[in-house]
Amino acid sequence: MVGAVGCLYLIVTGAPLSAAGPVILVVAVAVVLHGRSLRQARDEAIGIIEDEDPADPDATGGIAEAVRDRVSTERLTSARPAEDLRRTIEAAAMGLLILAPDGRVAASAGAIADLVAPGTVPRMKNLEALELVEEVRTTGEVSSDTIIMGTRGRSYQWVVSPLEDGHLGAVITDVTELDRVQAMRRSFVIDASHELKTPIASIQAGAGALELAIGKDDEKARHFARRMEEQAERLGRIVTDLLDLSRLESIPAQLEPVNLSSVVRVEVDAVRHEATEAGVDLSEEVEEVQISGVEGDAGLAVGNLLRNAIRYTPEGGSVVLRCFERDGRALVEVEDTGVGIPQSDQELVFHRFHRVDAARARDTGGTGLGLSIVRHVAGVHGGSVSVSSVVGQGSTFTLDLGVVSTDANSG
Repeated sequence: MVGAVGCLYLIVTGAPLSAAGPVILVVAVAVVLHGRSLRQARDEAIGIIEDEDPADPDATGGIAEAVRDRVSTERLTSARPAEDLRRTIEAAAMGLLILAPDGRVAASAGAIADLVAPGTVPRMKNLEALELVEEVRTTGEVSSDTIIMGTRGRSYQWVVSPLEDGHLGAVITDVTELDRVQAMRRSFVIDASHELKTPIASIQAGAGALELAIGKDDEKARHFARRMEEQAERLGRIVTDLLDLSRLESIPAQLEPVNLSSVVRVEVDAVRHEATEAGVDLSEEVEEVQISGVEGDAGLAVGNLLRNAIRYTPEGGSVVLRCFERDGRALVEVEDTGVGIPQSDQELVFHRFHRVDAARARDTGGTGLGLSIVRHVAGVHGGSVSVSSVVGQGSTFTLDLGVVSTDANSG
């Protein structure tokens, strides 16, 4: 099978290229598919010719008409692969180049190719790309590299392959988003490792101190035992939140009818004792609202918002939860009279492990993952989460859980 670059060169320039290197063949699938329609047109024309009676004076006209139909069909069909190839390349955020021996861009396809040879000047300008091309021209081996190009500084993966007659083929793919995701994963692993190390170190230190205190100072022994238990619980919460995040990001949600009002009331009851112990007044204003969603995840998000509000509200303060419908959307608001969030941190609080006050969050048992989980749950339900806050006066988190449903269960 002719390689993708060879097909592109033939289609764009009309000049044959005897062979193409091993540069991504998938875009040549369109050419192969259209071979089927070409064969069908040929077979139909041959069938008409074979059915004609040579003794019939009208036979010649029928044969001629069959030949004309076949030629017309082949012309129309053969023009389609070029357009299909171009559309495939555009959709895949790719660019294909054929480079002549003198360095000119002999043929190109895809919007990315415009970054390489803009305007009417058919020569590459990027120095890193030129070095990669020269390396392939010198070694005769396929080579690849990631190159930053364009005014927006996006990352592009280049794969350059030697062809025959001194030509080179290049496939260019935009990998900016892939690089961004990989960087986020690296950052996440580093942050998670740091968060896990803190309770582990505390447990290790407490175990050593407990061993020394046993039989000598029972009060100190009990203190170290309590600290170890607290840190072990915190470690368990971090692991649980990590697992929840992983599930939300990787497993498609199965939406079902959900009575959001019931879910909200259950979560309020579940944290009421925490609010009482913290000296925080907890109240609710719940309207009947139904959604199509995931009951457990909706409860997880509401519970995280409530615990976050209680955690950052001083003794004597208050937390109010409201559940209501507005403009056909299901909304949950959690308002507190807590410490508030600076304007510069109000978008960042939904990022993994971001804390406005890291020391306070660790003291109160926060994992730094709760609001990130809330954001993912909102996204699963086709909604969003936002915060409005004034330092020293409190915060209001608004959770949008998507379009209100009329089909949810009432229980």
